[in-house]
Amino acid sequence: MQNKVLILDFGSQYTQLIARRVRELFIYCEIHPFNNPPSEIKEFNAVILSGSPYSVRSENAPHPDLKDIKGKLPLLAVCYGAQYLAHFSGGNVKQSDLREYGRANLSKIKGGETFFEGIELGSQVWMSHGDTIDKLPRGGVLLASTQDVTNAAFRVEGEPTFGIQFHPEVYHTSDGKKLLENFLLKIARLKQDWTPDSFVEMTLSEVRETVGPEKVILGLSGGVDSTVAAVLLHKSIKDQLHCIFVNNGLLRKNEFNSVLKQSYNNWELIIYDNNSKDKTYTSVKKFFNNIGDSIETNDETSSLNFWATSSLMAPYYEMLHVVAKWLQKKGLNKLYAQKYVVSLFSACLLYTSPSPRDRTRYRMPSSA
Repeated sequence: MQNKVLILDFGSQYTQLIARRVRELFIYCEIHPFNNPPSEIKEFNAVILSGSPYSVRSENAPHPDLKDIKGKLPLLAVCYGAQYLAHFSGGNVKQSDLREYGRANLSKIKGGETFFEGIELGSQVWMSHGDTIDKLPRGGVLLASTQDVTNAAFRVEGEPTFGIQFHPEVYHTSDGKKLLENFLLKIARLKQDWTPDSFVEMTLSEVRETVGPEKVILGLSGGVDSTVAAVLLHKSIKDQLHCIFVNNGLLRKNEFNSVLKQSYNNWELIIYDNNSKDKTYTSVKKFFNNIGDSIETNDETSSLNFWATSSLMAPYYEMLHVVAKWLQKKGLNKLYAQKYVVSLFSACLLYTSPSPRDRTRYRMPSSA
């Protein structure tokens, strides 16, 4: 497994951008809510704490559990994260006289620090906070300042713990990528091994492990998402994959045949060109009564209560009749809607996802 970076999210608008910057360095990362971290912290090689719209001084401030992180793993705390480390580790955070928002320039950088290697005085950074660190945490060493923010960056003596009150992930921080590179490559000593090729290989391996000897049914829409899923699954499990391309009547003119001919002819498909629009509640109920005991479902597809009140849905019920017979013929007794497999029901309903009003008319799985 590649190096892994954990990003604990406190609700910042920039959290996804942090992840993007990490991945641009060819390092794998995952975002988890601060109050629901992964159970195996030891699987990660470094941790980043995001910013937050909250204040560390408020009663409802987010409080992460850092006992298995701080001092044990390389830790970079951004904005709220840095203020949290300071405020609850012997330092102090106060409300700024003026909200610190926008561009600023580094007016002081401590020399000889790996964290700021290659970053010069005057480098532009982006601030976005209403509080400021008035006193550094225990063991805090000042690393950088701006004209208005004395404690713009710090580290904790004897720990691979760093805090910054600006955002390195945004475009306006000129040397943000360099700062992240210094932390991840030189301090955390991570390898840049998360490439497209390695991602595909890792995904194929996980698919084989997840599916095992079982067979998989995959609903194809003709679009990018389901096609990519089909390609990866086919590379991984070969003839264990059975694809169904649904002509739902809402494709472009001749698209069904052209996509089928150009893309899908190399796979085993069940082709269903639905024309019927006159199916009733009786046929739907009969269908589910017939297959209720023969198809085992997981939580995502266990709601087989489609009550038809519109002829729009009828073609899909007719198609599912055919699919049910095909499943029995192929000996497929499980309908997967797992991490790597597009749910058959999702594919069937792909172009008819109901509006909130329609959801009161149809009882559908949440994945529809």
